[in-house]
Amino acid sequence: YTGISILKTRVSGDSIIHTVQFDISAKAPSQLITRQGLAKLVGSPLPLGILKKASGEDFMIKDLLGKPIHITFWSTRNADCDEELPILNQLKKQYVDKVYFVSISHQDSKLISDFMSRKAFNFTHIAGAESFMDTLGINDFPTTLFLDSQGIIRAVENGVPHHVNFQTGEMTLGDGKEFIAVLESLQ
Repeated sequence: YTGISILKTRVSGDSIIHTVQFDISAKAPSQLITRQGLAKLVGSPLPLGILKKASGEDFMIKDLLGKPIHITFWSTRNADCDEELPILNQLKKQYVDKVYFVSISHQDSKLISDFMSRKAFNFTHIAGAESFMDTLGINDFPTTLFLDSQGIIRAVENGVPHHVNFQTGEMTLGDGKEFIAVLESLQ
């Protein structure tokens, strides 16, 4: 089995450059995933710091404490991120008064604003968070964190789960019911 960890991410012009580490092991894939990335942070508080909204205003996650928080780490250039937008927007509409919804990207505010002029994505958007994402070990887009009302990470997902039709081998984006189950558990 193999696993990959992205150790560092930087943007250069129109390119996203990752420094990666490959792991090869006789362990089952689930053991590799648990050892890597954000899974090790479940049960820990999200590191709090000052980030910047795409609009340029300061943003502090600690200001959101009191309600559960759904955080999506994403990129405007990622097809999986783009594909899940309608489901994420529907979740926000469904839980607008119960959960805070935040998106965090390593990309600059201009790229995010340009994207928003073409696509609906109704979250609070944080731009230029490359250092924050590296600190957390974000190594895949989309990545979703679910925090309880005290800022403790309770679940991590690699975006809205896909479903496989084992008869045809076709993989399609799910309907977000797994996200709904997590959000309900945080109420």
